[in-house]
Amino acid sequence: MKHRRASGTVILLPDDTLEVSIKSLSEQVPINWHFNPFMLCTVCNTELKTATEDQIKTIPEKLQRHDDEVYYCSSCEQVYWQDDHAQRMRAQLELWHSLYNQ
Repeated sequence: MKHRRASGTVILLPDDTLEVSIKSLSEQVPINWHFNPFMLCTVCNTELKTATEDQIKTIPEKLQRHDDEVYYCSSCEQVYWQDDHAQRMRAQLELWHSLYNQ
């Protein structure tokens, strides 16, 4: 499908549920659902780097866990860490991988 503002290929996804769109996309494009998840800033899309001790200290102390990896965006100075939400998202990626990478 062509779109006048698109510089590459455009894939039109069904206007339905997320699961229908994911299935449709997976049928058209090979997707590795395990490839480097959560390594781009959700604010500015910059690649995340491992956070320093000073950057980790900006996380509320009750949320700091010493066994978790913490990442930092050098562009917008956002700090990211693994929380329950990230664990649920990883589980969803694992489900998509098992369903659509056969």
